[in-house]
Amino acid sequence: MEHRSGERRPCTMHASLLKGDIPLGTFPVHDVSSGGLSVTGTIAKLPYCCVLTVHLFYLDGCEPHTLETQAMVVHQRNGLIGFMWTGDNQYPFFATSLMPESGTGYRAIG
Repeated sequence: MEHRSGERRPCTMHASLLKGDIPLGTFPVHDVSSGGLSVTGTIAKLPYCCVLTVHLFYLDGCEPHTLETQAMVVHQRNGLIGFMWTGDNQYPFFATSLMPESGTGYRAIG
């Protein structure tokens, strides 16, 4: 069972996932918290505890801003892939780049 810390908030970002230099795809972010994030989608044969590079960004034509961090796969079920932040780029780095978006979720700012 996943025990991701922090309140999960809906989010309008997208995430490009890479395993090393191999792109695995771009997925809508379902929610984000101080402990990690969930994206909508599935990836065949993605191992549990695999650490991926995550590029977070928007597709809505607003100002370009990308956050890059590492996250570990903690589950893949019900059409969601769950990740936990890893390494040095955990909550403080991520949270300072987010602001509430009209009560509906979070939006990255430059």
